[in-house]
Amino acid sequence: GMMGEVVGMASSLCKKYDATPRDVYEKHLDELKTLMLRGIAPHPEQYYPSARPIGQSATYTAPDWLKIAGKNLATDAKVAVSSLYQGADYPARFINDGKFDITKNEGRWVSDKSVEPHWIELSFESPIKVNALRILTGQAGASTPIADFVLQFKDADGHWVDLEATRTRNNAAGDLGRRFDAVTAREFRLWITATPGELARIWELELYMVGSN
Repeated sequence: GMMGEVVGMASSLCKKYDATPRDVYEKHLDELKTLMLRGIAPHPEQYYPSARPIGQSATYTAPDWLKIAGKNLATDAKVAVSSLYQGADYPARFINDGKFDITKNEGRWVSDKSVEPHWIELSFESPIKVNALRILTGQAGASTPIADFVLQFKDADGHWVDLEATRTRNNAAGDLGRRFDAVTAREFRLWITATPGELARIWELELYMVGSN
């Protein structure tokens, strides 16, 4: 019965995109996984808690400090990433375009599971001073946020230095913020070491200088 539901979901994608079954795997697998996690009505978790989709506990609540944070400095950065999932469908430019809609899978960067660890680099023309990080991560209709990560900056000797206050493990939040002692640098990197399904999914990576720290 479970296999029949998934085959039905895959068939709906074949019809939606006029695609072959192989195309679903090669081009629309992320969307199929979203359908699988969402399930079909009536939702069985209403009656059997063990049927609740994995990761449903993730939350999308903006950090309290965001209302006094000012400009998202990451929008001025040049972006580089470790890899791309399905190429043009989930490009790196979405990471700092200042736009997101957590109800849609469009508008995100998604990594390729064949390349690990996953990372995002933000580089600036001139050094910037920051003391706060915000990440919007996951996928529409399902909770698949990046799990383990740390923000790094490149020091004067060209070495990547971990900002320990941002080190996170077993994350379950889709919208999360981290504060840290202010640092000034031209290059920053989000180093991601654990993700659901070996894919990093990010709508926005934001950097701020909150207050006068």
